[in-house]
Amino acid sequence: MADLPCMPFWTDAYLADTQHLTTEEHGAYLLLLFQAWRSHDCSLADDDEMLARQARVSPTKWKGMKAIIMAFWTLDKRRKRWVQKRLKTEREKASVKKAKARESAASRWKDKGKGDANALLP
Repeated sequence: MADLPCMPFWTDAYLADTQHLTTEEHGAYLLLLFQAWRSHDCSLADDDEMLARQARVSPTKWKGMKAIIMAFWTLDKRRKRWVQKRLKTEREKASVKKAKARESAASRWKDKGKGDANALLP
């Protein structure tokens, strides 16, 4: 399972930014977003064969749509990784929220014994 299995998805912003995409391009872009979300640094390798596989299109089809899809991404040439700014920002927010929830739960349960069903009662 991914570290953060739920990805926030802002439909209004997505649709506003992607009106020009075909149905197949929408599918490819969403699959790449999902794949990047699952990686710890929220990025994709700069590898056309792998990107085509992750987008579930043939290498020939990928070659034709790459410029359109990757216009939403920025290539970190030093690391040879593609990053999508909004996705990375949302992942950072989700990571902070998850850490705070973990700390809060640990604080609540700090003095409670394990296996104590009555510990849940007020």
